[in-house]
Formats: sequence, structure tokens, C-alpha cells
Amino acid sequence: MKGPALPAPLLLEIEPFASKPRPNPNCPQTLEQFDDLYRAFPGITTLVLTDISGSSDDATNVRLGYRVRKLGLATHVPAGAEIYSGGVDLFLAGVQRTIGDGAVLGVHSWDDGTRDGADYPKDSPAHDEARSYTEAMLGDDRFYWFTLSAAPSDGIHVMKEREIRDYHLVTE
Repeated sequence: MKGPALPAPLLLEIEPFASKPRPNPNCPQTLEQFDDLYRAFPGITTLVLTDISGSSDDATNVRLGYRVRKLGLATHVPAGAEIYSGGVDLFLAGVQRTIGDGAVLGVHSWDDGTRDGADYPKDSPAHDEARSYTEAMLGDDRFYWFTLSAAPSDGIHVMKEREIRDYHLVTE
């Protein structure tokens, strides 16, 4: 005898940093909008990240990532989707992280408007927030240092499957 059918996981497709024109992408209101959505749909289990070009507000992106992790949500990049820079940072927040065939993850160094993160000494406080975030999400900071050397801030490095695996970006 079978018990009652369990509801399917509720998926939320999120494009807060997409390059499509929209007012104030990834602004401080992004976190508030996410919280509103989560309150409206508390059964959300997975964020599906599609075509995210990056983050225009890294501090908000980090706060959103910590919120996603605290809520115990999974993240998924579907087959053929492309996420870059801050989109990859948000992907790291998932307690379970999966990607579909042909999904693209692109990374590069951050910049502060003056110079790239790779140009700062390793012990510079300029690394603290992003390095700590990466360590909190992945258990170590190796991936953070990889992104700094993978490409300059005005470039992009599309990660190879081996790199995705080596840095433990996917959990399954």
C-alpha cells in the first residue's frame, strides 16, 4: 500500500543578474525581492539559475548567497544555461549543486574600479569578503584563488568539467 503522494520540489527560476534590460539588476532590493518570493512560496527547494551574466552589486550577491545557504536550498544550472562571475558565486550557495549537460560556468577576477583582485597581495584585506564567502560555501578557499588567476576582470574563463569537479562546485 502506497502512502499519499508527496508534492514535487518547488523550483524557482532566478535571473537577478541577467544581462537583459531591467531596472537596477542585483541591487539591494534583490535580497528583499528574494525574501518576498520565499515568503510567498516557502516550499521552494531549488534555485534554477539561467543565463546570469554577473553581479553589479557583489555585497548584495554575497548576502543573497548566505541567505540561500541558511535556507538549505539547492542550486541548479540547467542544460545549455550560462552563468558567469556573480552567477557562479550564487550557484556556490546551494547545499546541493547540480549542472545540466552543456551548462557553462564562467569566472574571472574581481576588480574594485582601480585594479584586479589578482593584483592585491594574498594577505590584503581586500580579499577577505569574497575569500571568506567561498570558504564558507565550499569548505576551503582554493576556488577563490583559482578565479583570480583564471582570467582578468575584463575577461572570462569558461570552466572545464575537470575544474568544476576538482573545485567541488557540483555535489552530485
